[in-house]
Amino acid sequence: MLATSAKQDELAFYVEVLDVGDLIDAATSGDEVARSKPFPDIFAAALDRVALRERSGAWVVGDSPWDAVAATRLGLPTVGFRSGGFPERDLLAAGARMLFDGPWDLLARLDASPFDQRR
Repeated sequence: MLATSAKQDELAFYVEVLDVGDLIDAATSGDEVARSKPFPDIFAAALDRVALRERSGAWVVGDSPWDAVAATRLGLPTVGFRSGGFPERDLLAAGARMLFDGPWDLLARLDASPFDQRR
């Protein structure tokens, strides 16, 4: 699931540029909600597209404090990326439980993340 406050046309552009369309089951964009982060609307809309039995395992991965604040308001745990340019202290204070430098760092240290399937 991909949830972004970006507009639908921006979302489609980046999914195509990154060639990740086959990795995304569903997506929500800022066009689908009335309020953007730090309000949790975009994540609530995303959860509405996830089967009830799968919602308990949902995590948010974001690169701004607003991602963590919005996720925390819904009770969703967050992994923060330092690649958004925000100080670590701001990401942690907003609710990020773990920090990584970016997607490449998360993949390199997947076994130390909440996404390790062996846990």
